[in-house]
Amino acid sequence: MAKRGSKKSLKERRRRALLLTSVLWVVFVLSALVFIAVVTRIPDTKIASISVSGATYANPHAIKVLAEGMVEGTHLFLIPRSHIAFAPLGDIREEIEKTFPSVRDVEIRRTSLRSLSIAVVEEEPIALWCSETCFFMNADGYVFAETRLENDYVIYKGLLENRPIDQVYLDGAFPTLVDVVSDVSAVAGMTPSVVSVDSHGDVNLSFTNGVYVLFVLDDPRDALLEAVHSIFTSEKVLAGRRIEYADFRFGNKIFVKFEGEE
Repeated sequence: MAKRGSKKSLKERRRRALLLTSVLWVVFVLSALVFIAVVTRIPDTKIASISVSGATYANPHAIKVLAEGMVEGTHLFLIPRSHIAFAPLGDIREEIEKTFPSVRDVEIRRTSLRSLSIAVVEEEPIALWCSETCFFMNADGYVFAETRLENDYVIYKGLLENRPIDQVYLDGAFPTLVDVVSDVSAVAGMTPSVVSVDSHGDVNLSFTNGVYVLFVLDDPRDALLEAVHSIFTSEKVLAGRRIEYADFRFGNKIFVKFEGEE
């Protein structure tokens, strides 16, 4: 009987010890949370200043306002998002990249106990897409910002809607088109101005002097360049006749119109 009572007493002591340990852990966790909640509300560690740099096409004030909005409120109803150590930098970075199509990369740094620095890297424009309004495109044909008509860029038209920001021109084939336009222009000895592409892949390339050529984007490039060379170095051209347009869309049949011809 004594042994059986002793076993019960030992089990009871273990149960009480486990209960006490659990209570102490709960008290510790709650105390820690209260301590953190109090400490993180110290004014000297609250974000008071956010600076933005590197934004040319995106509005830097809009980026700042977005970031300021994301450091409002609390984590778990306890820890202020505005505390410099607990600011949701990853979420801010992701939201900026999602909200501003021109922004390619974002770096956010804690520059002091009360300030953040946001540095953005934007897409680099290499051409325009224009309809009623013009937009910048990067080297992949990604449309990322509205702009005014600028003479420093080749203008591309067709295939997209009137406001195509965050869309891709030619679904990945834009770099190929840029290369073809460059090669054809070099062989013709002219400067490209406007390039229009229709839904069938027919390309209308206009030069700054008003001459234009027509070709199919998917045609073999070597054959196209050889045909362009043959026309723009023909006897009539060398004799001073000015081409109005040349159509290379029909294989070996090339249609050329010179100025003054009906």
